[in-house]
Amino acid sequence: MYHCRRFSIQLRISEQLFIATFTAGIPLFLSYCEIPADLLPVTIARHNVENCWSSSPNKRSSKPYPDFPNLVIM
Repeated sequence: MYHCRRFSIQLRISEQLFIATFTAGIPLFLSYCEIPADLLPVTIARHNVENCWSSSPNKRSSKPYPDFPNLVIM
């Protein structure tokens, strides 16, 4: 938990955040690391067999969490 709290302090001086993860528990990850819901744009890249390799660009990214309006999942 120490590293995540330290990480959230550094967010105040950041303009954008990119996270690469294998976790499917995105909301848990965001709350555990204390990532603010609307402070800055956040892009999370995760492995998803159906979406990663889709020929449709619209299927490769989504905004599935209304509580995080600046979050894009790729």
